Amino acid sequence: MHYQAVPLPDVIVNYPDGSMVIIDSKVSLNAYVEYMNSESAEERLALAKKHVESVSKHVDELKLKDYASYISEGRRKVDYNIMFIPMEGAFRLMLDRAPMLWQRSKDAKVLIVSQQNLMIVLNMILMSWRQHDQEKNIAE
Repeated sequence: MHYQAVPLPDVIVNYPDGSMVIIDSKVSLNAYVEYMNSESAEERLALAKKHVESVSKHVDELKLKDYASYISEGRRKVDYNIMFIPMEGAFRLMLDRAPMLWQRSKDAKVLIVSQQNLMIVLNMILMSWRQHDQEKNIAE
């Protein structure tokens, strides 16, 4: 018998209304740490590129994962996989070196978030669901 490994999400956020959001934070930060420790401008440029490639590769992997399948039927879920980069500097470097990567990721249904904007994104999701519920109640 052959078993296939099932990707497990890192975090499942449970909202009080039963809605759920899944967050993945398996981003490799090795190139970023090396970038920060490097003293050579040439080496920093190469490591910044390597960091962006690492983030991009993770986006490509994450867009194929069906994390929404972890959420049971009848519960609300987000159509996006949320990719958390736990170091603000690593997130900023990615944006500085590849400003279109965030948009490309969003188009692939992967939202890249950092420490600074994770709570904002989670609150925006909750607010949009509440607004949807209010509009639905008004229409009914």
